Amino acid sequence: MENIGGSIGGSIIFSQLTGINLGRLISANLVKAVFSGVVLGSLLSIGGDVSRAIYTSRYLRERNYAAYYKLKGRGDLDLLYFLVEDSVKPFERACAIGDVNKEEFDKICQYFLAGL
Repeated sequence: MENIGGSIGGSIIFSQLTGINLGRLISANLVKAVFSGVVLGSLLSIGGDVSRAIYTSRYLRERNYAAYYKLKGRGDLDLLYFLVEDSVKPFERACAIGDVNKEEFDKICQYFLAGL
């Protein structure tokens, strides 16, 4: 009990003599640090997504020229392609096979439509 009273009394005397309230000082700095961390993290995340969108669009132009220009012509949708790239890639590969070998493409379609 004596330690608690001494601790509280000591902090009151310290804050009265120096004019510094350590609790407010620490909490104010903590809020600033958390806020600046959230802002900086958000900016880095947005910058990363922008970079990914640009590079994915470039790779799409190299891989599938026709799809790239269809998306580009409809309001720069090529920049949003990175959001659906993983889901669309198998269909893109199947279409590429269809361009080279029509019979193989028909087999892929039958396999897909049969649910095998």
